[in-house]
Formats: sequence, structure tokens, C-alpha cells
Amino acid sequence: MSAAQEAREGPPSSGPKALPPEPRAGSELSEFEFMLTVLMYGFQRWVENCMDSSGVRGLAAIDILALHAVNRRARRRRIAEICMIMNIHDTHLVSYALKKLISAGLVTVETSGREHFYETTPAGDEVCAGYLGKREQILFSKIMMVVPTGEEFDHGMSLISQMIALYDQATRLAIADHRGTVRPPPLHTKR
Repeated sequence: MSAAQEAREGPPSSGPKALPPEPRAGSELSEFEFMLTVLMYGFQRWVENCMDSSGVRGLAAIDILALHAVNRRARRRRIAEICMIMNIHDTHLVSYALKKLISAGLVTVETSGREHFYETTPAGDEVCAGYLGKREQILFSKIMMVVPTGEEFDHGMSLISQMIALYDQATRLAIADHRGTVRPPPLHTKR
């Protein structure tokens, strides 16, 4: 190879080797999971902005979702039940959100023995109603343009429920897959 050709092509690459192409099914699943990621963060941004628009600022998406879970589905429930309803396995996330909501006067906790039961306050009920009103005003008509019939909406809900079940089952299989094997230590990301 001449010096001129080497100069044009540059030095040999010492970078990582190209990965083999992903199988078609894997590629489609990757695209689906990327769409889920975009949806998840878009939904969280919507939740925060909708709550802000209804007059309550400073809550993160998980705080708002925990508030709604307590208000609509988890009244007088323990933290483990709230986590189960929200499909969150890290109770610390929900516990911290509930502490913030209690501090804000939106949720109360009643202790009976060693059990703690959570419920929304009248202010929490009002905040949730305001959020639902804003959601109805801003988002509902736009969703109905995309999903005009109740049957299509029900089909979409059914598909989402099935996907949740599949991912939960796959999670349990992944956990079982590495039982009894020596696992590497977790990554340390702090500098």
C-alpha cells in the first residue's frame, strides 16, 4: 500500500469490532422496547406537566403516580399493597414518594400496631380531581382521535396487560436463570 493510500484511509482501526446483525425477531423486539422507553419517559413528562398545570408543582412522576394509586385503588392499603398495585418491586421508591406526599399534606398514614395504612387527605382528593379534570380537558379528545371506538381502546388495554404479564414472567425466568451461579459484583458507577 502506498503512503498516499495509507494517508487517505487512516491508521488501522483499533476500535471495537462490529457486532453481528441482530436476528429479525430480536430487531423488532428492540424497536418495540425502544418505543416503550420513549413512551415511558413521555408519559412521565406528561404526568409532571399535567400536575403542574393543575396547580401543584414540585412532585416527580413517581410521587404523582403513587398519589393516584392511593387515591383510586389503594385506599387504606399498606405499602406492600401499593407497590403491588403499581408493579414496583423497590419499596424504597414508593416509601420515599409517600413520605413526600405526607409532608405535602396530600396523604395521611394511620398506624395500627406495626402496620401503616395510607389514604389521601381531602387536599389530596382535590389535587387528584384537578389532575383528572386537566387530563380530560387536554388529552382525552386527542386520544379519541387516535382510538375512536371503545372496542379499539379495550383491545389496546388488553394488549398492554398481556405485555405486562409477559415481561413479568420473563423477569422471573431471568432471575431463576442465574440462581446458583456465581454472579459478578454490581457495577460501581461512582467516581
